[in-house]
Amino acid sequence: FSDDKTVKLWDVATEKITATFRDHTDYVRAGAINPVSSNTILSGGYDQVVKMYDSRTERCVMSLNHGAPVESLIFLPSGGIFVSAGGTDIKFWDAIGGGRLLGKISQHTKTVTTLCVANNGRHLISGSLDQHVKFFNTRNYQMVHNLDYTSPVLSVGVAKDGGTLAVGQVNGTVAVHQRDRKMDESRVEEKREKRRKNRKFKIASEVVEAPVKAGLKNYDVSLRKFEYSRALDQVMSRYVVNRNPEISVGVMLELLKRNG
Repeated sequence: FSDDKTVKLWDVATEKITATFRDHTDYVRAGAINPVSSNTILSGGYDQVVKMYDSRTERCVMSLNHGAPVESLIFLPSGGIFVSAGGTDIKFWDAIGGGRLLGKISQHTKTVTTLCVANNGRHLISGSLDQHVKFFNTRNYQMVHNLDYTSPVLSVGVAKDGGTLAVGQVNGTVAVHQRDRKMDESRVEEKREKRRKNRKFKIASEVVEAPVKAGLKNYDVSLRKFEYSRALDQVMSRYVVNRNPEISVGVMLELLKRNG
């Protein structure tokens, strides 16, 4: 995927080009391979278009307008849905149903630069020039978690087991976060017990994010109301500091920025 506006497929053994696609009219900055069908290739360019190719026929089989220069593309693990990022929008497309738009997320205030999936595709992670990394539920497109940084975000990667998150920033630093597994297991079991009592049956993958989501809501409301002292008190409680110290640090950094 190149600035020369082409997409090229290579044979690693022979080091030769096996296919070249020249359908873009501007820099090609994003690409993805279908995890289920390796013959299906996606490319996204600064011409605001997402192209789908079939390497067997060496033809473009689908063309979609994202509406902004495309910075990142990714398939969900099922291979039936792909996600494009460009401008402040993240869009979900039906790869099997002819490229039908399934949903859109517009939670960032500046260009979304990177995407990745976690928890077997149940969560989508996005990074942006607005200095935020956000986590979304891929079923309802709702944000479940947010991380704030001191520099624009260019890249995000997550370990296969979801336990480690790496974030690359414009200032040349890489931030690495590791999840407390014992704490996560405890939260899951606690939430499952509540569900049994209430006879509610929901997906267990959501329970890890629930306490974080609630905490974010409280301090976020206080920040929007300019109640800085209250916001600081909320994130400096023993519960938040012990379980989610990144929230406390993030709010303190935000307050420092707002106070110059």
